[in-house]
Amino acid sequence: MIKKIVLLILISVLHLFISAEQSVSSQTKDIALMEFGETGHDFGKLKKGTSTEHSFVYSNTGNKPLVIESVARPCTCTKIKWNKRPLMPGEKDSITVIFNAKDLGVFFKDIVIKTNAEGKTATLTIKGRVE
Repeated sequence: MIKKIVLLILISVLHLFISAEQSVSSQTKDIALMEFGETGHDFGKLKKGTSTEHSFVYSNTGNKPLVIESVARPCTCTKIKWNKRPLMPGEKDSITVIFNAKDLGVFFKDIVIKTNAEGKTATLTIKGRVE
């Protein structure tokens, strides 16, 4: 009976050590993480024929350099500016979206960003109304 209890305790302790090691190793994985302060912007009412812009600030909260591989603009009414160099861990930068209000009406656009970060893609949204 005592041997069974000792064996059960040893198995439990071993299981705890294995679980703790797996948890630590997943926290120390070499990954880039892209975090935005905001992922959407409402331009509100815009006058037709005008152009406006908004910068989305992001940071690399991982422990590996963050690389933006591509940014897909939703239409010819948008231009996207971003830094092509790798963003080192702990650094901040921004992606600037320039919207050309050429068509009347409500707009809602998604900008898809492909990166080497965990999750691989991020989506930013802009919206507003052209009058």
